[in-house]
Amino acid sequence: MGRDDVKAQIAERLSRSGTKWPRGASRIDGLGDEDVDLAELEGFVAGLASSYVDGGPLRVDRIHLSRRLAATFERTLASEEQEKLLDPYRREWRRIVELSELLAKTGKIRVEWTD
Repeated sequence: MGRDDVKAQIAERLSRSGTKWPRGASRIDGLGDEDVDLAELEGFVAGLASSYVDGGPLRVDRIHLSRRLAATFERTLASEEQEKLLDPYRREWRRIVELSELLAKTGKIRVEWTD
């Protein structure tokens, strides 16, 4: 996959983001601050992707993805109602991971998984 292909994919993933956070979700009992952590990570990764697509400088060389967040957003909840509430967060988590991996393909940024 060439550099232009990766850049086009990053730009396409960025265009999927909306303006409302969280997208269609609401507060989930027992979730804690993971939704806040996800929102911060989204802003960080989206900013890097936007800078890359626009040809701007990348002021960091790595993205830290949390195994704790991955476990939170990939777990199964007790009720169907809670599952529906968690789905927008899951989709956003997956989008962030996908965008991070695309940025890593540029060779300018590394992705590191942390505990």
